[in-house]
Amino acid sequence: MAKAADVMSAMGVKETGSHEQLASKFIAAAAPVSGVSASGIALATTRAAADAKLLGLSDEELIAAVSAVSSTTGSAELAGTQVASLLKSMTEKGFVEEHKGKSLTSMLNE
Repeated sequence: MAKAADVMSAMGVKETGSHEQLASKFIAAAAPVSGVSASGIALATTRAAADAKLLGLSDEELIAAVSAVSSTTGSAELAGTQVASLLKSMTEKGFVEEHKGKSLTSMLNE
C-alpha cells in the first residue's frame, strides 16, 4: 500500500507502526463505510497527516476522522479534503501550541 508509506513519513513510524499495522487500520476504518475502500481511506489520510502530526493527533484519530466524514459524504476523497482543511485551519489559527497532545474531540469541544 503505497500511501501507507506517505502517512508513515508524515506522522512518523513510531506513531503508525509497520506498513502492515497501518494497512490494517485503513481496512478497519473502511469496513463500516459503504462504497469506501481501504486505499481510499489511505489516500485521504495522507492529505491531512502533516497537520495532524503538528497538532499531536495519533494516526488512529486521523483515520477515524477521515472514516467518519467518509460515512457522511460517501467519498473518502472528499472526506480527506474536508479533514485536511479543518486541520490546516486549526494549525493556522494557533491551535498547535494551545492544544497539542489533546484529542481532536477535546480540541473541537473547547
